[in-house]
Amino acid sequence: MRTWFADPDTRSWTLPSLFSKDDVRLSEDVITRYVEQFTRPGGRVFDPFAGYGTTLVVAERLGRSGEGCEIIKDKADYANSLLAQSRVHHGDVRTLEPAAETFDLILSSPPYMNRVDDEDPLSGYQRPVLSYDAYVAELAEIYRSVSSRLSPAGRLVVQLQNLRTASGVTPLVFDLHAAIGDALVFLGEEITLWEQDSYGYAHGYCLIYQPK
Repeated sequence: MRTWFADPDTRSWTLPSLFSKDDVRLSEDVITRYVEQFTRPGGRVFDPFAGYGTTLVVAERLGRSGEGCEIIKDKADYANSLLAQSRVHHGDVRTLEPAAETFDLILSSPPYMNRVDDEDPLSGYQRPVLSYDAYVAELAEIYRSVSSRLSPAGRLVVQLQNLRTASGVTPLVFDLHAAIGDALVFLGEEITLWEQDSYGYAHGYCLIYQPK
């Protein structure tokens, strides 16, 4: 079984000028790989950090539908303008009402935080954060919570990377996995190779889990 993939960082459309300076999107190739692997046509996908709606746009393109959550209203509104059968809820995923339906796949790339950062990415960078450790603990709790919406055969896939700067390395991948603990069954990781460095590395990780 292959555990690494070369990713050309495919993006099939350009963001409007309002967002052009903040074009942080999960590669459509990565999304396609996991939607096709873990769902069937008609399946349901959830993205707790929906951003510009890329995960759900690709899911719809592949004959699936789903829901997402995005804390920044302009992004949520833009994402909904692209979607036909899916929806991005504006708000904090931590306060989202539990959904009655289950999902076949939860796929996301969360907002990153470096150990030396002083803003909370989980609030849309709108307030100070107590610490990097508090951010990791809260992020792990989000994933533990949303995983309750998975179907028995569902999968949780989290795409993220370690962060290397002049001040040192923040092992975000390893810290988050350790914080998730025994709440989910860890199925392993797959490595994505990029053509250019990002946050000091030319690769990232997709951590794959299933419900207990």
